[in-house]
Amino acid sequence: MVESRPAEEFLKDEEDPAPILIRGKNSTRLLAELADLFIALILGLVLYSLAFSPLFGFDRVSVELGTAAQACVSEEVSAHLMLRQSDNTTMDQSSMGALWIKQYYDGNTEAAGVSSDFLSDYYTLYRKDGLYSVAEYNVKILGLPESASTPSESPYFIYDASSSTPETTLGILSDASKAYLKRYYAEDKTAEVVGCYQGLSDLYTSAYNVAWKEFILSKPYNTYYLQYENLIYERAVIASGAAAASYVTSALIVFLGVPLIKKKGTTIGKKVLKLDVKNKDGSSLHIWQIFARAGIQLLEYVWEIPLQGVLILGVSTFTLPVLIVGGFKITQTAVFIAGFIVTLASALLMMFHPNHQSLHDFASRSYVYTSDFAIIDAERGRREKAALAKEQDDAAGI
Repeated sequence: MVESRPAEEFLKDEEDPAPILIRGKNSTRLLAELADLFIALILGLVLYSLAFSPLFGFDRVSVELGTAAQACVSEEVSAHLMLRQSDNTTMDQSSMGALWIKQYYDGNTEAAGVSSDFLSDYYTLYRKDGLYSVAEYNVKILGLPESASTPSESPYFIYDASSSTPETTLGILSDASKAYLKRYYAEDKTAEVVGCYQGLSDLYTSAYNVAWKEFILSKPYNTYYLQYENLIYERAVIASGAAAASYVTSALIVFLGVPLIKKKGTTIGKKVLKLDVKNKDGSSLHIWQIFARAGIQLLEYVWEIPLQGVLILGVSTFTLPVLIVGGFKITQTAVFIAGFIVTLASALLMMFHPNHQSLHDFASRSYVYTSDFAIIDAERGRREKAALAKEQDDAAGI
């Protein structure tokens, strides 16, 4: 005897047939993940700019950094190793070298009580390791003999014979050097002419480099520069921390907050691309499954932290440490590589595993199905046709 079924159970089966579950296409799922990642990245950058950067003190340190940088520049100008121009911009070593040669050619070695020979100004007016006298500068830098009565062996400079005390007066260019430079500036650049100019340039560069090495180790510049370096590092660490906080917040919003709405477990990217996250039988996810998915996704896409840092501060972010234990450092580069490897492994699992489950699908025991009604209706029609054909075959006794 066949056991009878309650009428309400029969009606329930008729009204609510078994759901048609069709796995989402791999390409569609990848696009959905990329869309969610892009949303998380943009949201993270917005949160960084509006909330976490000010909260972590990035702007404050930036102001301090600007002050320290200005102190360094001011000291470089005071040392005569950098020139501040009338428009408040500065002239660097290479530009100063060309000007140094030109001013010697023009005979302009005195201006407002300070010589236009920048090297002389450093060595005779600023040098912290002991100032040179002009006489010492002539000998040690310009290569002149100690006495004006001794013939000069310098290929470029001679003593100023018009001075009553030539040894204590800055040397001048020899007539031969001036003749070569005149042709150089007239674009008559033969090998000898270019050789003279290059020799003067090399002399300047060599003396400048010696001066610079002394200068950067001297006080107070060394103090200013160390402060500047520390602030650079501090600002980068703050930016890195703010980027991490903004990523975690944005990722939790995208991968946890949105899926918790109506407890459907579906992100914005999946919703737009008509995908649903469900259990294998088509039932809705439990709360723990939504949290499990979000937790694994947070780890999978952790490479967005250094990516945000790069977009904010540049590629130097990759060298910043995330964790320091003794002498061991975990840098942003390691985080980026590790996160990318995990993301790639998750994508490969989704594409090649028989159940097409990614890491966060495995962790939450969930599956991704299409919610596209056109695809579902087409599958329903196909099944109905197959069922009808089977009934007809059965009726015909085939």
